[in-house]
Amino acid sequence: MEDTALQIINNSHTDEREALPKLANQTYIELYSELEKYREPRVFDQLIGQDLSYVNNDKSHIKYNGERGVD
Repeated sequence: MEDTALQIINNSHTDEREALPKLANQTYIELYSELEKYREPRVFDQLIGQDLSYVNNDKSHIKYNGERGVD
């Protein structure tokens, strides 16, 4: 399992590998778990502000509905 996790990590994109935490005594399986979390889309469960809304009810995409340049 460790060897497989290491292969997946080594075959990931450079930016993904660089984003992984580097903790002492961390196994490759734990790093693989972190890599999978990194790959998941970010979700916005709560929007603060009346000018924000989800795009097509997708909580990983938001849009600004207000006027630009207004203070």
